[in-house]
Amino acid sequence: MKRNSILLLSLLLIVLILNYGCMGPQVNVANPVTPNLFIYQSVMIHASSQVEDSVEEIEYLEARIAQYLEKKTDFGRIVPYHIAPDSSTDLRINVKIVELLKASTGSAIIGAVLSPLLSKKAGIKVEVNLYDMKSGKSLGHFDVTYYKRGETTKGVIKVVSFQIAKTLNKDN
Repeated sequence: MKRNSILLLSLLLIVLILNYGCMGPQVNVANPVTPNLFIYQSVMIHASSQVEDSVEEIEYLEARIAQYLEKKTDFGRIVPYHIAPDSSTDLRINVKIVELLKASTGSAIIGAVLSPLLSKKAGIKVEVNLYDMKSGKSLGHFDVTYYKRGETTKGVIKVVSFQIAKTLNKDN
């Protein structure tokens, strides 16, 4: 009887580990409707949050999106809002953090050394809205979501920032 219980628990543990491995984290982009944005010469990235105590993450998100857009696009000038809030630009990209699960480096180390199942899940969900600043009209929007165990908060922000830049650059 005891041997069967151990065998059953071992089998269950193997199934859970395999199931976790097959369900790796994915970046989800919902409603990726973006027009040709490269008629614009300048862009402002303005991040905000409905999550309390996320000022550091807002600034990090703006900076990473700007960094990836500089690498992937031909915009003449890319301005993070927290650096120059009064800058005049042709295009504005508003990125709002609607959900944020914070995880520290310590949690990521636990996940790497012991098991991702023991570490805290980090994650972020953002809404991205595009505006033509000359006409004041909305150009479209999309949402990006990413969650992963064993990752830091900054790590998930990097992944989401890269995905935002990639989505904005889809036609070029």
